[in-house]
Amino acid sequence: MNIMTKKNWLALLLTILVLSSLWLMRLKYKPISFSSFTLEESKNFFSDLLKPLALPSPSIKPVGLPPEQTPDFTGAAAETRDKPTNLKQYEFDVLVNHTPIVQSEFTITVDYRQDKLIVELKTPKAASRNSFDSWLKENGYELITANQIIFQ
Repeated sequence: MNIMTKKNWLALLLTILVLSSLWLMRLKYKPISFSSFTLEESKNFFSDLLKPLALPSPSIKPVGLPPEQTPDFTGAAAETRDKPTNLKQYEFDVLVNHTPIVQSEFTITVDYRQDKLIVELKTPKAASRNSFDSWLKENGYELITANQIIFQ
């Protein structure tokens, strides 16, 4: 008995325990043989699995006022805005909020570090520059100057 140490006995005991539990499980749960099913039974079995689930219809109804009871007052006072004092900066800020702007002859983006617009002109540059200048005037950005723009 000196040949077998405690570790060997423990390993042997654990192996016997695992094998006996597997043998008992085999006796309890016999495998299903699909060869005993008829063709009709197998069709019914698989068609039941593939049926869509019937979900209940939602019972949540929209909450709100009927159209004939629209409120006269929303609770918010109408905000009156003063005309901006620095129109040049106002036009620049409005244009920055609409970037990036992609046109056929130029693209407008913003360099936030330098606080300037970047205009990438397509070739030919002279025609693209004229197109950009006319676009500024047509869209109400006449006050934006060349020192606020970096042309590329």
